[in-house]
Amino acid sequence: MNSIYQPSLRLLRKSKNLTLKELSGITGISFQKLSEIERGLCPVSDEYICSIEKALGISLMEDSIEDRLIIDYYEKFIDVLFNGYSDITPFEEEINKLKTECNESKYNYYISVFEFVINCILYQNYDDSNVPNNITDDKRIGSLYMIYKSYKYIDSNYRESIRILDESMIMHMDYRLRAIAQYQKCYVYIRNFKIYDALSAIRISKLLFMKGSAYVRMYSCDYLTFKALLINSEYKSAIEIADQCLNSAEKLSLPSMHRSLIYRSIGLAYILNRDYDKAIDYLNKSAIDDDKNEELILEYIYAYSLAENYKEAEKWIKKGSIIIKGKNNLIELKYWINFNRFINSNPDKIIVKTDKIINYYFNKRIHDAYIFYMDIKIMLLERIRRYEEAFIEQKNKENHIIQLKNS
Repeated sequence: MNSIYQPSLRLLRKSKNLTLKELSGITGISFQKLSEIERGLCPVSDEYICSIEKALGISLMEDSIEDRLIIDYYEKFIDVLFNGYSDITPFEEEINKLKTECNESKYNYYISVFEFVINCILYQNYDDSNVPNNITDDKRIGSLYMIYKSYKYIDSNYRESIRILDESMIMHMDYRLRAIAQYQKCYVYIRNFKIYDALSAIRISKLLFMKGSAYVRMYSCDYLTFKALLINSEYKSAIEIADQCLNSAEKLSLPSMHRSLIYRSIGLAYILNRDYDKAIDYLNKSAIDDDKNEELILEYIYAYSLAENYKEAEKWIKKGSIIIKGKNNLIELKYWINFNRFINSNPDKIIVKTDKIINYYFNKRIHDAYIFYMDIKIMLLERIRRYEEAFIEQKNKENHIIQLKNS
């Protein structure tokens, strides 16, 4: 083993979660001798090399330590992405270690992609200017890069996003990368109201995740199915899928935030299905784990306002005025403040404000919120007995949905 690589052996040992004492016990090499080897203070015999290779499951003669570190990092990174583990922040620390240990330009080639993917996931930062132009020469790392490059075009040009994802799947045949790419396609299709395309992509991705026993990702696929059905106004089917998600979350012992999210989602489905009592029951279950969630507060306001329980709605509006900070959520809060203030005295004013929020979400391409407020407008028109206008709005909604699906 070249002495230039010996100091990097320490990082590789740590990547295998082994202490010097444990490695000594496995290899039969003394603790002191291993410490000297890692610090590059002594030559390494072929016998020692074979013992270390066997213990770490690597070939030190064929690959440099840096090569092995990059490969090990890639494998661990893909494993986390494939299995859908939520916390990838430790990889930021490992990136800094890799930069210290792997200082040749060829390794920066890989590190730039790892950093780009982490920035996409953690910070929604899609700047890939530091990624080399020839990154796709390496099919494996290139495929990973292409999957997350697609994030840049989700709203502005979904066809380009899908094209990039398809290209990533052709580039490398690792089924884990294909599963992640298919999952991303589901998300792109849902964001752009291509519901049947989304459901098809979800089925394929779930089969690929099943192949690798990625149960958390399979649960996520079911939740995406719920979202697709909800946007498609298939409320009863959506609720059935959400119940499956609840069972999966419990079996997988997922954090309570998952359970809270599903309860909140079922609550929204019941609001859209105009069953406000059941909606509030599920929102109450969600509130047990997180009663300060902005979306939960808004859904309470929806449910109580539409159920004409303005006193309870006012309580949640006051709470929302303190807690809600998100831009879109603040716009909705202001809408519901006006809703409760004028719905009985000046319903026409609320219809005008509903039109404004419909146009806002349509221009933002946030289709689930756009459809939700279309439904609110139809309910309002029916409430004030303008049935003909309500019928026209229903037709407009259906035509908009058809246009979105075909665009």
